[in-house]
Amino acid sequence: MLRRYILFLILFVGCAGLSVNAQTYQLPKGKKFQKVKFQLINNLMIIPVEVNGTELSFVLDSGVGTPILFNLADQDSIQLNNVTEITINGLGEGDPINALKSTYNRVELGGVKNLYQNIYVVMDAGINFSPSLGIPVHGIIGYDLFRDFVVDVNYVKKTIKFYDPALYTYKASKHTRVVDMSVIRRKAYLDAHVMINKTDEIPVKLLLDTGSSDAVWLFEDERIQLPKKHYQDFLGKGLAGDIFGKRTKINHLKISDFILSDAKAAFPDMETFNTIADFGGRNGSLGGEIIKRFHVVFDYANEKLILTKNSNFGKLFQYNISGIDLQHAGMRYVSERI
Repeated sequence: MLRRYILFLILFVGCAGLSVNAQTYQLPKGKKFQKVKFQLINNLMIIPVEVNGTELSFVLDSGVGTPILFNLADQDSIQLNNVTEITINGLGEGDPINALKSTYNRVELGGVKNLYQNIYVVMDAGINFSPSLGIPVHGIIGYDLFRDFVVDVNYVKKTIKFYDPALYTYKASKHTRVVDMSVIRRKAYLDAHVMINKTDEIPVKLLLDTGSSDAVWLFEDERIQLPKKHYQDFLGKGLAGDIFGKRTKINHLKISDFILSDAKAAFPDMETFNTIADFGGRNGSLGGEIIKRFHVVFDYANEKLILTKNSNFGKLFQYNISGIDLQHAGMRYVSERI
């Protein structure tokens, strides 16, 4: 069943007595921050992560709650601790998928460590984004890192700094804007405006999703209408299958007083989201092709997003003909069996 790789499944005894405070990421003692290099591929941040001593590559995905492992076929072995079976829903047109839930794993990136990280493991060998991205990618990780640090992303230098929130100092600048965001159920949202057909600006609530390589996704409703000029396309691949919809461009997207003109937009087929019971007022997602145009500081604790234009800001929006888009927003835990 596990094909070419072996999972060593270890059941820990007495883990239930561990405190919640221990299940967090920590900086090396005495350090104010830890810097980690990343690869930027198709607008996605690929970071090196060790799971129980095995070196892997993960997408840093602000749209995901618990880390998810997949594509372990190139690994001879990886230790997973305290494993139970679960079923999870993901974006796509397929059925819910079987997975494993593993608790109390040691996860490290740079000098940042969490000794008790929960991980979901997708066993379907068909879920493999590596050929599309050109490098091995073994999983996605997000919320726990954003929760525990102020996360400073420099898309130009391709570095991430994980700051101790208690020691982070905000430096004001005339080129910088501090934007309010809301963190709800492990996901971050911000308010923006879109102008679709050179008419009025429409206020929208967007999921911040660094795990999406696209620019912006919009959900059709009575206010948000698909432009006449559009075409049907494959939008990407979620854990539950392929995602289809319409591609187009909108007049502009406005975040604070930053205006991105002639921005790409996708209108996904809403059947993709049948597994999501409540959007919480969300009107779409803001992906990597927009976010990479800023030097971004994510401050989840204070629900602030600090944006500064970078050298990508004025670049024209061009369609990605490779058709690759990772979308993990909306995954949720469904059931667990012992």
